Amino acid sequence: MMWFRTALLLFPLLLAACASNTTVRHMPDYWATLKRQKNVLILPPVAQVYQVGAFGSKKRVYNYEAEFEALAAEETKVDLTERGFNVKVMARKNLVGAGAYEAFTHLRNAYESALKELYAQHLWPEKKAFDLSKNLGGSAQELSKKTDSDLIAVVDYRGFVKTNGARTVDFISAAVLGVRAVEAAEYSVILIGLIDAKTGNILWTNRVDLKKDLFSAAFSNLSSQKSADAKKLQKLIDMTFIPLEKGS
Repeated sequence: MMWFRTALLLFPLLLAACASNTTVRHMPDYWATLKRQKNVLILPPVAQVYQVGAFGSKKRVYNYEAEFEALAAEETKVDLTERGFNVKVMARKNLVGAGAYEAFTHLRNAYESALKELYAQHLWPEKKAFDLSKNLGGSAQELSKKTDSDLIAVVDYRGFVKTNGARTVDFISAAVLGVRAVEAAEYSVILIGLIDAKTGNILWTNRVDLKKDLFSAAFSNLSSQKSADAKKLQKLIDMTFIPLEKGS
Protein backbone atom coordinates (compact mmCIF):
# COMPACT_ATOMS: atom_id res chain seq x y z
CA MET A 1 0.00 0.00 0.00
CA MET A 2 2.99 2.27 0.42
CA TRP A 3 3.35 2.68 -3.36
CA PHE A 4 -0.33 3.64 -3.61
CA ARG A 5 0.02 6.36 -0.96
CA THR A 6 3.13 7.67 -2.71
CA ALA A 7 1.24 7.78 -6.01
CA LEU A 8 -1.56 9.77 -4.41
CA LEU A 9 0.92 12.28 -3.02
CA LEU A 10 2.68 12.65 -6.36
CA PHE A 11 -0.48 12.90 -8.45
CA PRO A 12 -1.08 16.66 -7.90
CA LEU A 13 2.55 17.35 -8.76
CA LEU A 14 2.24 15.34 -11.96
CA LEU A 15 -0.88 17.26 -12.93
CA ALA A 16 0.91 20.55 -12.35
CA ALA A 17 3.85 19.42 -14.45
CA CYS A 18 1.51 18.46 -17.28
CA ALA A 19 -0.42 21.76 -17.18
CA SER A 20 -0.01 23.85 -20.31
CA ASN A 21 1.99 27.06 -20.07
CA THR A 22 1.68 30.00 -22.43
CA THR A 23 3.07 33.40 -23.41
CA VAL A 24 -0.48 34.66 -24.03
CA ARG A 25 -2.45 36.66 -21.46
CA HIS A 26 -6.13 37.48 -21.93
CA MET A 27 -9.41 38.26 -20.24
CA PRO A 28 -11.90 35.38 -20.02
CA ASP A 29 -14.38 37.08 -22.40
CA TYR A 30 -11.89 38.87 -24.65
CA TRP A 31 -13.01 37.07 -27.82
CA ALA A 32 -16.57 38.41 -27.58
CA THR A 33 -15.22 41.96 -27.27
CA LEU A 34 -12.94 41.55 -30.28
CA LYS A 35 -15.85 40.28 -32.38
CA ARG A 36 -17.97 43.24 -31.33
CA GLN A 37 -15.39 46.05 -31.62
CA LYS A 38 -13.77 46.55 -35.02
CA ASN A 39 -12.09 49.99 -35.12
CA VAL A 40 -8.44 49.59 -34.09
CA LEU A 41 -5.94 52.35 -33.39
CA ILE A 42 -2.28 51.31 -33.60
CA LEU A 43 -0.23 53.48 -31.27
CA PRO A 44 3.32 54.44 -32.30
CA PRO A 45 5.39 51.27 -31.77
CA VAL A 46 8.46 51.36 -29.54
CA ALA A 47 11.59 49.64 -30.87
CA GLN A 48 14.97 49.17 -29.26
CA VAL A 49 17.70 47.80 -31.51
CA TYR A 50 21.13 46.98 -30.13
CA GLN A 51 24.39 46.22 -31.88
CA VAL A 52 26.41 43.68 -29.87
CA GLY A 53 30.19 43.90 -30.15
CA ALA A 54 32.88 41.22 -29.99
CA PHE A 55 33.21 41.38 -26.20
CA GLY A 56 29.52 41.77 -25.37
CA SER A 57 29.33 45.56 -25.46
CA LYS A 58 25.90 46.89 -26.54
CA LYS A 59 25.21 50.03 -28.56
CA ARG A 60 21.77 51.44 -29.39
CA VAL A 61 21.18 51.99 -33.10
CA TYR A 62 18.83 54.96 -32.83
CA ASN A 63 18.80 55.88 -36.51
CA TYR A 64 17.41 52.47 -37.44
CA GLU A 65 14.89 52.29 -34.59
CA ALA A 66 12.68 55.02 -36.08
CA GLU A 67 12.58 53.20 -39.40
CA PHE A 68 11.86 49.92 -37.66
CA GLU A 69 8.99 51.48 -35.69
CA ALA A 70 7.38 52.64 -38.93
CA LEU A 71 7.78 49.13 -40.38
CA ALA A 72 6.25 47.56 -37.27
CA ALA A 73 3.20 49.83 -37.43
CA GLU A 74 2.63 49.12 -41.12
CA GLU A 75 3.05 45.36 -40.83
CA THR A 76 0.77 45.20 -37.78
CA LYS A 77 -1.84 47.15 -39.74
CA VAL A 78 -1.64 44.62 -42.58
CA ASP A 79 -2.04 41.73 -40.16
CA LEU A 80 -5.03 43.17 -38.29
CA THR A 81 -6.72 44.28 -41.52
CA GLU A 82 -6.50 40.72 -42.82
CA ARG A 83 -8.31 39.65 -39.63
CA GLY A 84 -11.27 41.88 -40.44
CA PHE A 85 -10.49 44.98 -38.36
CA ASN A 86 -10.72 48.59 -39.52
CA VAL A 87 -7.24 49.85 -38.71
CA LYS A 88 -5.59 53.25 -38.54
CA VAL A 89 -2.08 54.21 -37.52
CA MET A 90 -1.36 57.48 -35.75
CA ALA A 91 2.16 58.86 -35.43
CA ARG A 92 3.11 61.01 -32.46
CA LYS A 93 2.59 64.24 -34.42
CA ASN A 94 -0.93 63.09 -35.36
CA LEU A 95 -1.71 62.38 -31.71
CA VAL A 96 -0.52 65.89 -30.84
CA GLY A 97 -2.76 67.35 -33.54
CA ALA A 98 -5.75 65.42 -32.20
CA GLY A 99 -5.09 66.65 -28.66
CA ALA A 100 -4.49 63.04 -27.60
CA TYR A 101 -0.77 62.99 -26.90
CA GLU A 102 -1.06 63.37 -23.13
CA ALA A 103 -3.58 60.50 -22.98
CA PHE A 104 -1.23 58.43 -25.14
CA THR A 105 1.68 59.09 -22.77
CA HIS A 106 -0.35 58.13 -19.70
CA LEU A 107 -1.61 54.97 -21.39
CA ARG A 108 1.89 53.90 -22.49
CA ASN A 109 3.23 54.40 -18.98
CA ALA A 110 0.38 52.40 -17.43
CA TYR A 111 0.76 49.66 -20.04
CA GLU A 112 4.52 49.34 -19.54
CA SER A 113 3.99 49.11 -15.79
CA ALA A 114 1.41 46.36 -16.32
CA LEU A 115 3.78 44.41 -18.60
CA LYS A 116 6.39 44.21 -15.84
CA GLU A 117 3.88 42.21 -13.83
CA LEU A 118 2.39 40.23 -16.70
CA TYR A 119 5.77 39.11 -18.02
CA ALA A 120 7.84 38.92 -14.85
CA GLN A 121 7.68 35.23 -15.79
CA HIS A 122 7.86 34.40 -19.48
CA LEU A 123 5.39 31.51 -19.22
CA TRP A 124 2.23 31.35 -17.12
CA PRO A 125 -0.08 28.39 -16.53
CA GLU A 126 -3.06 28.76 -18.86
CA LYS A 127 -5.52 28.85 -15.96
CA LYS A 128 -3.83 32.01 -14.66
CA ALA A 129 -2.95 33.50 -18.05
CA PHE A 130 -6.50 33.23 -19.40
CA ASP A 131 -8.05 34.92 -16.38
CA LEU A 132 -6.48 38.35 -16.92
CA SER A 133 -7.92 41.35 -15.08
CA LYS A 134 -5.88 44.48 -15.66
CA ASN A 135 -7.30 47.98 -16.20
CA LEU A 136 -5.16 50.90 -17.40
CA GLY A 137 -7.42 53.73 -16.29
CA GLY A 138 -9.20 56.59 -18.03
CA SER A 139 -6.49 57.44 -20.59
CA ALA A 140 -7.77 54.67 -22.87
CA GLN A 141 -11.29 56.12 -22.88
CA GLU A 142 -9.88 59.59 -23.60
CA LEU A 143 -7.94 58.21 -26.56
CA SER A 144 -11.08 56.43 -27.74
CA LYS A 145 -13.06 59.67 -27.79
CA LYS A 146 -10.35 61.72 -29.52
CA THR A 147 -9.44 59.12 -32.14
CA ASP A 148 -12.80 57.35 -32.65
CA SER A 149 -11.33 53.97 -31.72
CA ASP A 150 -12.81 50.86 -30.11
CA LEU A 151 -9.56 48.96 -29.64
CA ILE A 152 -5.95 50.04 -29.16
CA ALA A 153 -2.98 47.98 -30.38
CA VAL A 154 0.41 48.42 -28.70
CA VAL A 155 3.60 47.04 -30.27
CA ASP A 156 7.00 46.71 -28.58
CA TYR A 157 10.14 45.28 -30.16
CA ARG A 158 13.68 44.62 -28.94
CA GLY A 159 16.43 43.28 -31.17
CA PHE A 160 20.04 42.34 -30.53
CA VAL A 161 22.31 41.82 -33.54
CA LYS A 162 25.97 40.86 -33.34
CA THR A 163 28.49 42.72 -35.45
CA ASN A 164 30.59 40.89 -38.02
CA GLY A 165 33.51 41.15 -35.61
CA ALA A 166 31.52 39.50 -32.83
CA ARG A 167 30.45 36.71 -35.17
CA THR A 168 34.06 36.19 -36.23
CA VAL A 169 35.10 35.82 -32.59
CA ASP A 170 32.28 33.31 -32.06
CA PHE A 171 33.35 31.35 -35.14
CA ILE A 172 37.00 31.21 -34.10
CA SER A 173 36.07 30.23 -30.54
CA ALA A 174 33.92 27.39 -31.83
CA ALA A 175 36.40 26.20 -34.45
CA VAL A 176 39.62 26.47 -32.44
CA LEU A 177 38.55 26.18 -28.82
CA GLY A 178 35.35 24.23 -29.20
CA VAL A 179 33.49 26.91 -27.23
CA ARG A 180 30.05 27.84 -28.54
CA ALA A 181 28.72 31.38 -28.20
CA VAL A 182 26.45 31.93 -25.23
CA GLU A 183 24.27 34.43 -27.10
CA ALA A 184 22.65 33.95 -30.50
CA ALA A 185 23.85 36.00 -33.48
CA GLU A 186 20.42 37.66 -33.60
CA TYR A 187 17.81 37.72 -30.87
CA SER A 188 14.40 39.35 -31.27
CA VAL A 189 11.51 39.92 -28.87
CA ILE A 190 8.14 41.27 -29.95
CA LEU A 191 5.18 41.91 -27.66
CA ILE A 192 1.76 42.98 -28.92
CA GLY A 193 -1.19 43.98 -26.76
CA LEU A 194 -4.83 44.76 -27.51
CA ILE A 195 -6.66 47.16 -25.18
CA ASP A 196 -10.40 47.78 -24.94
CA ALA A 197 -10.50 51.54 -25.54
CA LYS A 198 -14.00 51.78 -24.09
CA THR A 199 -13.07 50.35 -20.69
CA GLY A 200 -9.27 50.53 -20.42
CA ASN A 201 -9.00 46.76 -19.92
CA ILE A 202 -6.08 44.87 -21.40
CA LEU A 203 -7.90 42.27 -23.50
CA TRP A 204 -5.06 40.20 -24.94
CA THR A 205 -1.26 40.16 -25.13
CA ASN A 206 1.34 37.82 -26.54
CA ARG A 207 5.12 37.73 -26.61
CA VAL A 208 7.34 35.91 -29.10
CA ASP A 209 11.10 35.43 -28.67
CA LEU A 210 13.24 34.34 -31.60
CA LYS A 211 16.88 33.35 -31.55
CA LYS A 212 17.52 33.30 -35.26
CA ASP A 213 18.51 35.55 -38.14
CA LEU A 214 16.11 38.47 -38.44
CA PHE A 215 18.47 40.66 -40.46
CA SER A 216 20.57 39.23 -43.25
CA ALA A 217 22.93 42.23 -43.50
CA ALA A 218 25.41 43.93 -41.19
CA PHE A 219 24.61 47.30 -39.66
CA SER A 220 26.73 49.09 -42.25
CA ASN A 221 24.15 48.46 -44.97
CA LEU A 222 20.84 48.10 -43.13
CA SER A 223 19.27 50.79 -45.33
CA SER A 224 19.27 48.35 -48.26
CA GLN A 225 17.42 45.74 -46.21
CA LYS A 226 14.07 47.49 -45.70
CA SER A 227 12.11 45.19 -48.01
CA ALA A 228 13.64 42.01 -46.60
CA ASP A 229 13.25 43.22 -43.01
CA ALA A 230 9.57 44.04 -43.61
CA LYS A 231 8.91 40.48 -44.79
CA LYS A 232 10.73 38.95 -41.85
CA LEU A 233 9.05 41.29 -39.39
CA GLN A 234 5.67 40.34 -40.84
CA LYS A 235 6.45 36.67 -40.18
CA LEU A 236 7.32 37.54 -36.58
CA ILE A 237 4.06 39.48 -36.16
CA ASP A 238 2.12 36.59 -37.75
CA MET A 239 3.60 34.26 -35.14
CA THR A 240 2.49 36.61 -32.37
CA PHE A 241 -1.09 36.70 -33.65
CA ILE A 242 -1.46 32.93 -34.28
CA PRO A 243 -3.09 32.30 -30.86
CA LEU A 244 -5.57 35.12 -31.61
CA GLU A 245 -6.83 33.20 -34.64
CA LYS A 246 -7.60 30.26 -32.39
CA GLY A 247 -9.45 32.36 -29.87
CA SER A 248 -6.87 31.59 -27.17
